Amino acid sequence: MPFFFKKNERLLNGSAYNKNAKNRTPTKYLMNKTKPQSNKFVFYASIATATFLLLLYLNTTYFKLDFVLIGVVQEMLTLPAMFAQPVLMLMAGRAFDLNGYKIKSYSFFAILISLTTFLIVVSSFI
Repeated sequence: MPFFFKKNERLLNGSAYNKNAKNRTPTKYLMNKTKPQSNKFVFYASIATATFLLLLYLNTTYFKLDFVLIGVVQEMLTLPAMFAQPVLMLMAGRAFDLNGYKIKSYSFFAILISLTTFLIVVSSFI
């Protein structure tokens, strides 16, 4: 028997779809809930994009490194990092809402990091 049958054994016998079944707990596998791992992912992605944009700012202002490889990496990752900030902020906001607005959570700090970085990037264009 393949490995995934044991985990989803209840889904295979139809109890998730049969309303007359005695045990309808498998429907929890079908629900879309935010897991703590996804909050950590958004938090670490916010830190990564903020760090990249900080290094980009430091390179253009102070370091002024003109290596070709650094220029290629900057050109390839600058726009995705800038566009990722509002998306990460919305994802963290949704997770913050689903977690019951807990201040000591990964999603709250991801919102703070993303909002700060987003405001700095937008203000750099003004």
